[in-house]
Amino acid sequence: MNATRLRLHSTPAPAGPRPTLHRRESHRDATAPTTYALRQCPQHRSPLITLVALLCCVCASSAPSAATAGGERPTFTVPTEDLSPAMFRLQVRRALGLAWRQLEHQPTCRKLFSDLGADGQQLLTEAEFMRAEKTPYAHICSRRLGVMGTEVGGQTIGICVDGFQRLDRHHAAALMLHEVLHHAGMREFPHDPNALTSREITTLVKQECDL
Repeated sequence: MNATRLRLHSTPAPAGPRPTLHRRESHRDATAPTTYALRQCPQHRSPLITLVALLCCVCASSAPSAATAGGERPTFTVPTEDLSPAMFRLQVRRALGLAWRQLEHQPTCRKLFSDLGADGQQLLTEAEFMRAEKTPYAHICSRRLGVMGTEVGGQTIGICVDGFQRLDRHHAAALMLHEVLHHAGMREFPHDPNALTSREITTLVKQECDL
């Protein structure tokens, strides 16, 4: 019996320059996905492949990227690598991203800041979120429920790593907005007898920002 021999033929690579991928630098936080675009469309011998390649090139050049769709991406000040565990930094960025989105989509959330004559999104990007032990607010971490601390009009917000890591993302975002409200000038009881308590401020933020 004669054995049938199969010969495998490899398809030669199409002639012409290869497409090159150029990384687009994002101005957002480090967890945001990196986006790429085709700079040069390859030349192919097959008309069908050429058509597909052209369509891909048109999509890559005309569709808005994640970095620009919906406006400019915010840039937040978060703890640096030499100060913080990677998971902690990731949780901080995710909570900040959620806080930003709620400010963007909830008019009642923005009104909390506009009533104080401030722009919540602007203050959220200006605030410096740091590990509490590197700030004047380290003492808050010794409290049973201590998570964050700042002062009225203060730009630096201290975060207790252990307390923060126990929070879900929505509660963490609410506490961040709570502290940024202090950055905007909101006072708190008992320092101001006529002001809301800390718990009341957090409850207000959760209600108005849908958190």
